[in-house]
Amino acid sequence: MLASLSSAAALILYGFAVSAWGKFTIARLWLAATGRLPWRLMEFLEDACQRGALRQSGGVLSFRHRTLQDRLAPPPPGPPAPAPPASAPVADPSVPRDAIGSALSPLVVCLMLPGLAITLITPDDERYRSLPEACELLDEDMAARAIPRPRLSTREAFSHGESRCYWTTHGDVSPRIDLVVTIGQAEAGQSAVQEAVMTFRDADTISGEHGWGRRSTLDLGQEAVWWRWDGGGQVLVRQANVVLNMDMHGPGNMDMHGPGADTRLPAFAEEVLHRALTRARRGG
Repeated sequence: MLASLSSAAALILYGFAVSAWGKFTIARLWLAATGRLPWRLMEFLEDACQRGALRQSGGVLSFRHRTLQDRLAPPPPGPPAPAPPASAPVADPSVPRDAIGSALSPLVVCLMLPGLAITLITPDDERYRSLPEACELLDEDMAARAIPRPRLSTREAFSHGESRCYWTTHGDVSPRIDLVVTIGQAEAGQSAVQEAVMTFRDADTISGEHGWGRRSTLDLGQEAVWWRWDGGGQVLVRQANVVLNMDMHGPGNMDMHGPGADTRLPAFAEEVLHRALTRARRGG
């Protein structure tokens, strides 16, 4: 967004500075500010046409009589004045229009450089540009396979690249199954994958700091870990710039204490990940 706005502003300023209308506007404002033209110039010129002082031919205004033009023109120049010393500044009546136009060119370049630099250093690695909401991936039928009689507790659409969905049993705190879906988006100087890696590691670090349970790595996505605790677990998965954070609390249909507990929640998370990636809108 910053690069787009900077480039757009630079192009507008550049077009304004080099166009005939831009030069006319700068000259009109300068002459009006110095008291040599009225501020409402167009009304002044229209009034001059109505009074017969000016005539219009297409988009050009000219004096109707050469005598009037000569009368209003400045007196003819006298003999040339002696050249001023080299150190003395020389006044140039054309400075206002030309100098402002020349000064705008470096300004335009300065405005464009930050946007160009940011664009060049930001990798275009948004493999996935958009995802379904968390509750579309973890719907009621899928939640019923994890907890009995699921009821939707929280549903949050994507905001700042994150969507949440919480299912509980009859509104109780437990048993519960939650899903947080995050899609990393490229920002100024930081790629989408870097954003997703930071999200994944932050969630992994928070789980470790709370000391909730045992940590195991999983062969799922590009990065995946499983935190297991009594009566539940948490699976973190990252694939490119997509992060899934799924956790379950309390006894559920998966029976986390029964045989095969090391494979059931990861397999459930793998199914949700497959849903997410097959329904995602892919980028370049």
